Amino acid sequence: MKWSHLLLTLGISLASCASQGDKVPDPLLNSSVLEDQLSEIMESDSHRLGITFSGRPTLVFSSGVTSALDVSADSKQYELEKYNSKAILFYLDRIDVSPFTVREIVDHALGHYYIDNRSKIIFGKNRDMNQDKKERLIDEGIAEYFRRQINNVQSGPGRLDQTDVRNRKADYVAGYYLVKPILDRFGVKKGVDYLLQHPLTYKDLTNLSGYQKRIITEMGRGKT
Repeated sequence: MKWSHLLLTLGISLASCASQGDKVPDPLLNSSVLEDQLSEIMESDSHRLGITFSGRPTLVFSSGVTSALDVSADSKQYELEKYNSKAILFYLDRIDVSPFTVREIVDHALGHYYIDNRSKIIFGKNRDMNQDKKERLIDEGIAEYFRRQINNVQSGPGRLDQTDVRNRKADYVAGYYLVKPILDRFGVKKGVDYLLQHPLTYKDLTNLSGYQKRIITEMGRGKT
């Protein structure tokens, strides 16, 4: 089974995690509540981003699997959720001690779900979740755009040339700043569709700003 996931290592420090010990319980941390509210969340996201979801993902919940924090660049040991074409798996105990709200994590996962929706429409198949760096940058960037836009997460100016794309955390940070001006200017649906049809190449990884400028120029000229 192939999954795409949101890591706790999104540039959040251990100190930030520790400060969450006395936070007010998030009502969406209850699996029944989240199941009940998912359709409403998806409708809200659709309205906010000007998109349409196809169907609804299955939600799967897991608890009692919290491992020791590992914030190394390539860590997969502290995932908060995983997505594949059939379901979103939420690690409830991990989410409970994370610096993110449940809604943020759900919206990130719905970003992956939307990418998968569009992939099935454009290419007739699910998005491959066994990805290398060039696919992951686009997908995690789009999913982060969903999380930050919907939850009004303030993001300072980001420079792609200052982001180390060899670091796993950069898949989220660099990916977000890579796709943000494209989605801001052309809208989420049009922007996501174009990015899926004109993906990064290995050569582009050495010049992310050049790729970004090329996509904006092509879309501005009406290229399809």
